[in-house]
Amino acid sequence: MGFSVKRRDFLGLVGGGAIGAALSPAPWKGLDDIAIWTQNWSWKPRLPRGPVEVAFTHCGLCPAGCGLKVRSVGGNPVSIHGVPGHPSSTGFVCALGLAGRYFSYHPSRIVEPTIVGTSGQRRGISRKAAVRQLGDWLDKARSGGGHGSVAILDNHPGRVRSLAYRGWLATLDGVHIKGLREDTPINRLRTMLDGPAPELGLDIARARTVLSFGAPVLEGLGSGGAGAHLRGRSDTEKPYIVQIETRPSRTARGADLWLRIAPGTETVLALGLANILVSEGLYDKEIIAQQALDLDGPGGYRELVARFSPKQVSRITGIDAATIKKVARRFASGPAVVIPGVDPGGGPLSAEAQTAAFSLSLLNGDVGRPGGVVARRAIPQEGQLADTVELADVPDGSIRLLIVDGAAGGCAMPTSLLKRKLNPSEGRVVSLSPFERSALHGADLVIPSTTPFENIDEAGVPIDAPVDSMGLTVPSMRAPDYSVDSLSVLSMVAKSSVVPTITELLRGRSDRIHAGGRGSVFDPSKGESVPLTEFQTNGDLWRALMGGGLWTDTSAAFTCPPFRLMGANAAIRDRLPQALEQPSTADRQAREIVLMPFGWRDAPGDGPLPPVMAKLFRETRLRLDSRFATICPKTAGELGFAQGDKASIKTSLGSITVEVVLDPAVVDGVVHVAVGPSTEAFGDASPGKGDQPLDLPSCKNDDCWRVIPAKMLEVVS
Repeated sequence: MGFSVKRRDFLGLVGGGAIGAALSPAPWKGLDDIAIWTQNWSWKPRLPRGPVEVAFTHCGLCPAGCGLKVRSVGGNPVSIHGVPGHPSSTGFVCALGLAGRYFSYHPSRIVEPTIVGTSGQRRGISRKAAVRQLGDWLDKARSGGGHGSVAILDNHPGRVRSLAYRGWLATLDGVHIKGLREDTPINRLRTMLDGPAPELGLDIARARTVLSFGAPVLEGLGSGGAGAHLRGRSDTEKPYIVQIETRPSRTARGADLWLRIAPGTETVLALGLANILVSEGLYDKEIIAQQALDLDGPGGYRELVARFSPKQVSRITGIDAATIKKVARRFASGPAVVIPGVDPGGGPLSAEAQTAAFSLSLLNGDVGRPGGVVARRAIPQEGQLADTVELADVPDGSIRLLIVDGAAGGCAMPTSLLKRKLNPSEGRVVSLSPFERSALHGADLVIPSTTPFENIDEAGVPIDAPVDSMGLTVPSMRAPDYSVDSLSVLSMVAKSSVVPTITELLRGRSDRIHAGGRGSVFDPSKGESVPLTEFQTNGDLWRALMGGGLWTDTSAAFTCPPFRLMGANAAIRDRLPQALEQPSTADRQAREIVLMPFGWRDAPGDGPLPPVMAKLFRETRLRLDSRFATICPKTAGELGFAQGDKASIKTSLGSITVEVVLDPAVVDGVVHVAVGPSTEAFGDASPGKGDQPLDLPSCKNDDCWRVIPAKMLEVVS
């Protein structure tokens, strides 16, 4: 009898085998082995192994210098947190600080020195060759130029590193240029004082009123936790915040009063407020009588502000006269802080706007009293130092060799402004930066430096700190061999001078602080401060600082010296009355519009960003980058644009292409475009120089790029 298999038998066999295999451990063990094997390939990243450690330090990504608690496994940082009770940051850490450990692995990190060859192409060279080339350019710049032919652009001035820069430049008859920061305008107030002035800070915590001209007060101005601290206080404790700003920023929307001012009319409003203070006798008569040098007389301050009547000011600024009077009277009712803000992308206000704004502080007697502008005690310094100047004060075409410090200052600036200061035929730019920043497109030589988490340095003193302080950015990661500290570069090229190491400089400042015997030291591990006098030796203080401690000074008594309400600069005094000639955005011609670039405080336009922040800009669009332009529906309709349309914003220097976003909170006749993040920010595989609004201003007549005349045109596909 033959053997036969029916279909029913075959199906039964297969089904039984499948059920039997499912019930047996063999397939599941096989799947488990495959899963383990695929997760242990040689190229897969390994989680760090080793002892779990916690260390305290300070963030060096911006001048705020927030306190950090770093948790490491096997010597590798795995998480970063704020330090509760920290005197400066009060436990706050921004998105950049939380993701700071990623910067050492950022795709845009520079791994070798590069130089621009004769063909215009950038090529890699050795560190030895780069230092030799820098030395050759230095010798040539010194022999062919006079004072200021060699300069360093310091994006984070005020550190002991800055003192080393100035000491080195003093041997070369060079100049130290302060990069743009949010505390830059306070130097304008110092120039209004007659005679030498100490370092100044803003005592926002004790102010009754904060008069902010576009400053990001609620977005982390100064110390990182200041905005959160102000928002968390009760209405009876926090200052009354008046935000004077064209853009509907977070601070504008959260302020007690938002004055939606016409673009570029801050000078007019400040002098209009002064008109009310003077005409109604609301100013500090005793101080003005004793200290003001230019109140009365022909061409005096009283005569100037008399032209800025509330009706005239209302017509130009778009703010009604009753509101102007209300703000002036509120300002005069107690200690107040005036902040001429620096936008991270839009830059500072004009020099005359800063002068007019600070004249209000002088009128109100707020310079030298708690809740206003206070003085910081100075720590004695040693040695000869080069002059420190603003970039705007550097003569055009005077720099033959410019060395750019790679520290993050938090503010972007137009390339045209920097290029204007270089010698047109022999100007060279050397950048000491760890990342491919947009500014490097114009650098002739790039030498990769360390990131803030790889090198010891000094944390910043924020603008809202009423006293001086010292904290260290203690390294939590090992610096790669291809990076080098900026002072080491100067030491390599120095032939007749000795450049101290950063550790020597920091230790020297710590010793001088200990010798002074003032202030207190915050212990982050205990969350409390102890008097400096409890540290028996300077070594004890140094160990406390290396452990993440923060020294804070005591407040200093300061009597405001004689001052000039219109400033000492004759050119600025002459421009103040001309503010009344400000044209209205309603008088614009066909296709004309006012471009106002702006920046995000924790995402500077040309700086790198951790991958997690891509969710804010690229995935959710919670923040708009330079690909988008925000405009009010009325203006968009007049120009023929709708939501999502492509538009070209054009000036005499070029154009950028953007996508239109409608927002009714934007002032009529204005378009806002963010400065960055740049194409390199997230480490794109093929970074290129994308469209940026700071490529458009010329900065020929004024080193201010907040208001840029432009045209908005349709994009023809």
